[in-house]
Amino acid sequence: MNHYLNHALIACALFLNTTILKSQQLNYNLPTDPSNQINIPPSPSAGELGKFGDFPVSLATGKPDITIPIHTLKSGGLSLPVILRYQSDGIKVNDKASWTGLGWILEAGGVITRNVKGIADEKPKGYLNQGIPDANAIIPANNHQYVIDVTRGKHDNQADVFHLNIPGLNGKFMFQQDGSVQMMPYNPEIKVSYNITGGSITDFEVIDANGNTYIFDQAEKTNATNYLIDAGTPTTAWYLSEIIAHNGLDKIQLDYYNHGDRHFDIPDVETHYLKFISPTSPNQYSSEVKKSFDKGDYTVQNMRRISSIHSNYGRIDFDHSAGNRLDDPSDNDVRLDAIKIYDAHG
Repeated sequence: MNHYLNHALIACALFLNTTILKSQQLNYNLPTDPSNQINIPPSPSAGELGKFGDFPVSLATGKPDITIPIHTLKSGGLSLPVILRYQSDGIKVNDKASWTGLGWILEAGGVITRNVKGIADEKPKGYLNQGIPDANAIIPANNHQYVIDVTRGKHDNQADVFHLNIPGLNGKFMFQQDGSVQMMPYNPEIKVSYNITGGSITDFEVIDANGNTYIFDQAEKTNATNYLIDAGTPTTAWYLSEIIAHNGLDKIQLDYYNHGDRHFDIPDVETHYLKFISPTSPNQYSSEVKKSFDKGDYTVQNMRRISSIHSNYGRIDFDHSAGNRLDDPSDNDVRLDAIKIYDAHG
């Protein structure tokens, strides 16, 4: 009993722990707002779906698996379940409700989401296109300019994190600087490729261990330029549009409608940092400085909502309505009203 109690206490401690950012700020006319390094999030619906890569349901976690199976659409050897799932790791104060309700997510297809760390990796100033100097070369005493450029958004010093969610497979991946994809945890059976057009990632192709191919090309973009210098409007989610069986014959296709642009708040940020007293005395610091930053907002462009899933064996339609959300009557976001299931004869 004590063994399980210890695990529970550790889990609670990790959950309640608040991250405090420690950084060093040079006194070289740098931006006084460390919120420049705020991550760019995807939309709430895409983000909720991506959480299942962070928190896989396991007996070891003690979290219940709260699911409502709706239907499974098939095509030969392919199958795509439609499920309502509750994310039981708790509701945070700033969590946003998806179109199925707070904490609930409709699993109907799949998505690749991205948390942009600084600048989108594929941009000219991003991680894939600008090398990172050796650690000994970027400490402030040796290379002030690099640290200044990172703070001003002229260099990207870390890779973005991508979350993959498809039926039967959840996980994360990151780019290596040579452009290759590294799954986390390492999984050589999963192949991920992508295309870049006009300086943006347009689509992903994922091949699973059975040889089935998943196409992600329905994109959402996030605009948070108030918080990230030169960040632009990176793509932060790619929705699944087609599954092709290993035989090349069986297919399941997914259609979406464009809900337009949506605005969301960014939570307040508190940062702690030290200032250099003098550039000629790099080891002398002032006392710790604490600063809070007011919350702002970000815009998700071309927000996607699933409208139908179809194959030669049937179709599933997702009906929605706008402007009647009970959780926020002033919000014009949509809510899911009905799921309609048809066989091959309609």
